[in-house]
Amino acid sequence: MKKNLHDLGLQTIASPDLTPDNQAILAWIRKNNFEHLAIHVDVDVLNPRSFYSQFSNNPISPQTFNNVKGEMTIPQLSKIIQDVSLVTDIAGITFAEHMPWDALNLKK
Repeated sequence: MKKNLHDLGLQTIASPDLTPDNQAILAWIRKNNFEHLAIHVDVDVLNPRSFYSQFSNNPISPQTFNNVKGEMTIPQLSKIIQDVSLVTDIAGITFAEHMPWDALNLKK
């Protein structure tokens, strides 16, 4: 995936590169003079105990996913978004890989 993003000229910061004060991401925004920023969040970056409704947490699938479980909390993600909004205009936010397993099961 990173190769594709690089090929498209898109830049990223991975969650392990972030610091509690978010200075790495804020410096990255300032360095690139971003006036507008689109934020994309795969919800599996969140700790599954903090946010369970992730694609990889299918409770009835015999298949297990070998992806790394996220460690970020919802308050940490909120702080990143708040801090970013102080230095640039957030043009949009996408949340991907959300799968409301409990709601789907209750619907049955």
